[in-house]
Amino acid sequence: MKNVRVVLMRHGSVNRERNASGQELIYSPSGKLAPQAQGEIANLATSLRSTPFDAIYTSTTPRAETSATLLLTMLEQKSPRFTSFKGLQAISSPSWVGKPVEGSIGENGFYVPNQDDKDDESPEELSRRIWESFTEIVQDEKNEGLTIGIMGHSEGIGVIMHKLKHPEDPEPKIEESIPPGSAMVFDLDPITLGIENERRIPEIAFRGIEGPGRREI
Repeated sequence: MKNVRVVLMRHGSVNRERNASGQELIYSPSGKLAPQAQGEIANLATSLRSTPFDAIYTSTTPRAETSATLLLTMLEQKSPRFTSFKGLQAISSPSWVGKPVEGSIGENGFYVPNQDDKDDESPEELSRRIWESFTEIVQDEKNEGLTIGIMGHSEGIGVIMHKLKHPEDPEPKIEESIPPGSAMVFDLDPITLGIENERRIPEIAFRGIEGPGRREI
């Protein structure tokens, strides 16, 4: 199979509520984009102006779908296949929604919450779901040799990059992630899952984890 060019993107910033003490609260899956997201996606579109997408896959959350739609509108690209892909969604942790953004980042890069709930998805479950979804997309024969965009979430992007760079590691970890409204671009061999020509857009995208304020729900 021919290599696939992957543009792995993170949605724009989301409105985050605060409690009476001024603490930021973890937002729900239905959280909408914040006003600054328009500018973030516009900057991303400028950087991707010379990238003609053949297909776009997006998480089914409003923030990801809206970001992908905004991007294509700004790029004036109306022909790519557009697919909402449930497997790309952020971690499902209903017991955390509305709680203060507190806690710490563990050694594996995942946020450690103040409580656990039987309905919360574990890092292991999230890692397995995201990776299976990613490989299903890039190994799909109809995507052979094409440029595909994947609009997802912070932790999912980190999981994918760790698995690509450390395929022998069985533990779920976040290799690196990127700020809202930015992307990682690379060429991928869909058989070996080896990557080449990796770059970040914009180039200021950070490496590693920057504390619990980046928590995605």
